[in-house]
Amino acid sequence: MIAGKHYYGKDVMDQEGELFQDIIKEIEALFGSTNLNDHFPVPQWGITKDRLEKRMLRLRKKMGRFLQNLNEEHWKACNDSSSSANLSDDGLYRGWSGQASDRSNIRGDLVLLPEIVGEIEISSPNKIQLIRNLPPSPLDLPIIGHLYLLKEPVHRTLHQLSEKHGHILFLKFGARNVPVVSSPTAVEECFTKNDIIFANRPQLLAGKHLNYNYTTIGLSSYGDHWRNLRRLTTIELFSTSRLATFSGIREQEVRQLLKQLFQDSSTSSIRVKLGTRLVDISFNSMLRMIAGDVKDE
Repeated sequence: MIAGKHYYGKDVMDQEGELFQDIIKEIEALFGSTNLNDHFPVPQWGITKDRLEKRMLRLRKKMGRFLQNLNEEHWKACNDSSSSANLSDDGLYRGWSGQASDRSNIRGDLVLLPEIVGEIEISSPNKIQLIRNLPPSPLDLPIIGHLYLLKEPVHRTLHQLSEKHGHILFLKFGARNVPVVSSPTAVEECFTKNDIIFANRPQLLAGKHLNYNYTTIGLSSYGDHWRNLRRLTTIELFSTSRLATFSGIREQEVRQLLKQLFQDSSTSSIRVKLGTRLVDISFNSMLRMIAGDVKDE
């Protein structure tokens, strides 16, 4: 991978690239799947894991193998003086003391992979306590709560409920409390004055198995650990100097896309799904920044 192969796209034919594509597809499928245990928590003493959880465990092992190979190839490339710099060389593999991390810890640092795809939009789990002064709420049923009200498309269903019960309403998805806010003014207040209150993430099964027990920035609860991760990404990933350093990678990927489009249209007119091509650019750019630049062959 370090020696000049892409990670994502139709032109990827090597084993490592195919493994990465399989991982991304499985992450998309599992993060988009509904796990009943997330909404109806039950004691796990001696209970056999369901099929979805077994898939997550297999995917976690596959992710571990991929990141381990990435780690080994990176250190092998570090011995080559002609290797170009990447995020692994400068900053991400250094602790807060400024000392280089031991290579055994690198696999834990490369936790950006699940963050590429995973987006969770459900509120924190219900706690066993009496909550007073709740917003208006439709009639809920035992156990399932308001899940019976959800119909496709969900956003239209929520809009109809908000028109009937107000811009702020309270729903229960199984055992989880879900506030629904449809007023722009209320949304602004939630994410300005009360942003810390809404900063926590739900404890979902995908976060446990695919995000290293809720330790990645996407699913880590607000606290010292999350603030350290945010500081790291702000300084090492999204700073102006860092983005400028890797502008060449983005330019190369865009140039490669234009070259492919020109080649595809040279013989006849074809319809191009630009969204798929842009996804290829995004994944390849991110992985090249993390693992190392592509050499000219």
